[in-house]
Amino acid sequence: MEMRKFDHLMIGNSTAAVGAIDAIRSIDGSASIAVVSPETEHTYSRPLITYFMSGKVAENNVYYRPADFYERMSVTCIFGEQMRSVSTEERCVTLASGEHIGYGSLLLAAGGAPIAPPIPGIGRPGVFFMNSIDVARSARGWRARSGRAVVIGGGLGGLSIALRLAVRGWRVTVWEQGPSFGGKMNRWTAAGFRFDTGPSLITMPWVFEELFAFAGVRMQDYLETAALAPVARYVYPDGTTFHYSTSMPELLPVIRGLEGNDRGFFEFMRLGARIYALSKDTFLRRPIGAPPDRKALGALRHAPVLRGWGNYQQTVNAYFRSAELRQLYGRYPTYVGSSPYRSPATLAIIPFIELVFGGWYIRGGLYRLVEALCGLLEARGVALRAAPARRASAPAPAKSAPVRPIQPR
Repeated sequence: MEMRKFDHLMIGNSTAAVGAIDAIRSIDGSASIAVVSPETEHTYSRPLITYFMSGKVAENNVYYRPADFYERMSVTCIFGEQMRSVSTEERCVTLASGEHIGYGSLLLAAGGAPIAPPIPGIGRPGVFFMNSIDVARSARGWRARSGRAVVIGGGLGGLSIALRLAVRGWRVTVWEQGPSFGGKMNRWTAAGFRFDTGPSLITMPWVFEELFAFAGVRMQDYLETAALAPVARYVYPDGTTFHYSTSMPELLPVIRGLEGNDRGFFEFMRLGARIYALSKDTFLRRPIGAPPDRKALGALRHAPVLRGWGNYQQTVNAYFRSAELRQLYGRYPTYVGSSPYRSPATLAIIPFIELVFGGWYIRGGLYRLVEALCGLLEARGVALRAAPARRASAPAPAKSAPVRPIQPR
């Protein structure tokens, strides 16, 4: 049988593949395009399947393109097939069925696979890995029979999911492998002192306010938040030190003292502003259960491609010459547990959000947020299970260098 060949071959029926098809067809209406996917469904939003499973989103709203999308776009669908290997020399892929398919350009957009923790019972009925709409359908049917849920992981994400499930009437148990809940947002005590670990501030407190409101209470009745001024004090090995503020009259002299001018700073913040404006309409401010519409997906065409999609640290280095500022802005991906050297430049949204909306602290320590969430969960009958506590030793104190304040220029 003669090998089928396509100008553009997409591996995976994902949002990335759909976006690529839209982009190709906007400039080329005749190129041959094919999509290979192990699933048989057309374009649906994978992040929405958990909301479909919980009953928050109807199944028809999980799909963000009409059922005839691929037909109208003249795309060949090779569904129910999986790619086994690819040969860049021969410019072809081999499917699990043994068929070879040639390509002019190849897009690998198959997404990730869930990791199955090595625990007993992981393969039993009622254990689901939410990576397809077929799995969500099965979980939905199981939920109708049991009404029980087990959340593995007691970080902020796990606690938030557990609270939302409990509010909707589920019987929930949360299991945490560590001795305390909170994940990265945790607490360390020694010699009568308490220290927050992980996050040192909150940049979008209204996200937690919305979670508390979902549970029918006001966050202000449980926690007292305060704006940080300044946000942080930076000290470098050579003794350089300065305060980082969200007040422009206080911050700009520091930037100019380190960089010689503020041109790169404003250009970097302008990049963050553009990414925020894009994210606000397509992700941040849309209801969680709302499927992406044509306007939201079309906004991606106006994304800052030149700097917004590259490597984060390389982008920072393109805007700043100062080693101190490169290190300062390079640390922001650590807010989400990522390395600046392996993160996309879209994370430039984080320093922009902090500058515009400020950094916030919770009186008594950020861990008070975890304690408040655990209290709300227990009040709704959620079972919280954590590992026994273990003794921790205090770290050795670090040596400090003499302090050399920055002089404004």
